[in-house]
Parts: sequence; C-alpha cells; structure tokens
Amino acid sequence: MSQRSGYREHSGPWPAVLSRYDPDDVLRELAGHGAVVVRGPAATREAFVELTDGLMESLPHHSVATREREVVAAESNLATVNRGMDAIPLHRESSFLPTQPDVLAFYCEHPPAEGGQTTLCDGVRLLAELPDDVRGFAEEEAFTWRFRMPFERWSVALGTSSKEMASQRIGQLMARFAPLATYDYRFDGEHLDGTYQAPLVLPTFWGRRAAFANSLLQYYYREPGPLVARHLHHAAISGGRQFPAGMLAVIRDCAEGLISEVAWQAGDTVLVDNSHVMHGRRPVGDPARRVLVRLGNYLPEASAARAARH
Repeated sequence: MSQRSGYREHSGPWPAVLSRYDPDDVLRELAGHGAVVVRGPAATREAFVELTDGLMESLPHHSVATREREVVAAESNLATVNRGMDAIPLHRESSFLPTQPDVLAFYCEHPPAEGGQTTLCDGVRLLAELPDDVRGFAEEEAFTWRFRMPFERWSVALGTSSKEMASQRIGQLMARFAPLATYDYRFDGEHLDGTYQAPLVLPTFWGRRAAFANSLLQYYYREPGPLVARHLHHAAISGGRQFPAGMLAVIRDCAEGLISEVAWQAGDTVLVDNSHVMHGRRPVGDPARRVLVRLGNYLPEASAARAARH
C-alpha cells in the first residue's frame, strides 16, 4: 500500500464512539480521525446544539430555501438532512461552493426501522488504497463545477440579499481555500452564476494530510429525482472532459469497501470533518427517519477558551 497520502491505521474501531458530550474529546477524535459518534444518556437536541456551538460557527445550507430540506430552527441553522428515501453516494458537503463547511454535525431524533444508515469513508485511507494509476490521475486532476444559484439559494447561503454584501462574503469565504481552489462568478440578473474549481485531492483541515474527499461519486452516481437539484450543476475535469468511467468505477468500488455505516439510534450525534471524510446514506426504508444537521466552520477561539479554563 502506498503511504503518499500520509494515511495512518486507526488504532481502534472507526469512527470512535464516545459516551458523553465532552467538546475536547470530540475535537480530538474529529481532528485525529475525521469522524466521531457520540452515544449517551445526555444526548438531547439542546445538548447537541450546545456542543456544536462550542466547536463551530454554524452556517445555513443553501438548500433550506427549497424543498430539499426542512428548516427546524432557523436561529441555530438547524435543518433536516436531505429529504426523500433515496440512497446518496459519498460526497464532500457543498464541495462546489465557497460555503462548504469544515464540520458536519448530525443528530438523530427518530431512527429508521429499516435502512437509512449514514455512510462514512475516510478520504485519506481511500487515497492510499487506490491503485497507483488511479491515484496518480486523481492527484493531477481538478474538478470544475458550474453551479447557477437562484436568489433564494444564494441569499440564504451568504446571509444577505445584497449583491455587494454577497461579493464581500464570497471573498471572505474563499480566503479559506485559496490558492488551491478558485471561484469565478457573476450576477446574472437575480442569479449567481459561479464556477468553482478545486483539485480532487486536497489537504485535510486538521493535519494537512492528502485526502480524496470531493463530490465526484455523488455527481456521477446519484439518481435524478424531484429532490435533487441536478439541473443547476455541471461538472467536468480538465479540458471539459468527463472523468474516465473505468477509473470512476474503481474509485466507487474501493470506497464501498472502506465504508463504515452508522446504524442510527435515538439521540446519536455524528460529527464529520468535511475535508477528511466523505458521507452519504443507504436507501431509507422507513419514512419516519428523522436526522437533523448543522453545518459550520471551526472556532479555534472556543477551544482556546476551554483550555484557558482548565
């Protein structure tokens, strides 16, 4: 196995399962291994919001402006995960926009009686285990997304209805990804017409380890449907080409062999480093499944304040 990606074997079960909402323990697992499950008696929605407030600045998701997600608590940017019963391939959340978060935090209010497991795949390990030719190709390629956002999406995602303020916000957000990623955009009437380009292999937020964490598999393998905004997207690799089908299948099969499934229990919390671990879901067999999500950017000052108190 190649070690060029900096992959280190996990020392125990992955993701780790913690029994209490300790933000320092959660952060240690998140920074070290990319994902953590918290499963314990104190797991309430209020405790979930308090924990995530101590780790990140929450962000709204652009799709809460449409029927793809249900807003649960607008003041805390709490929403449901994507509605529907379909499977969702592995992906990096909002990898085609500067609003992509550092951290995803999921909370299970009602576990499904059947199906609906959340899938997790360590992108550092995946890169290490790809065949040399596929890994080399991926390391040299970038994925270019064109995403045309109507007003109701970009105004929510950027927190403003002003085009001038939206441009300022885009500049602030893109400072987190430059120079590896670029975002060229213009306002076309009330639409934000943007092109986001980033390498398929990027360093993780914590540790700067090379990871295959992107939305390539979601783009090519997610089935179309009424809750999928596929018409707003177009993506390609360099020269406007489609990703080679044979290599794509190899990546899909390798990733499938590395997936860890979260079989939800009521009160479960799962936190994911969006730059390190891709996530998805199995087909949902129970419409009562209710999993909530918050997205956010890491707050180092919160960790520093906790350390100072100790």
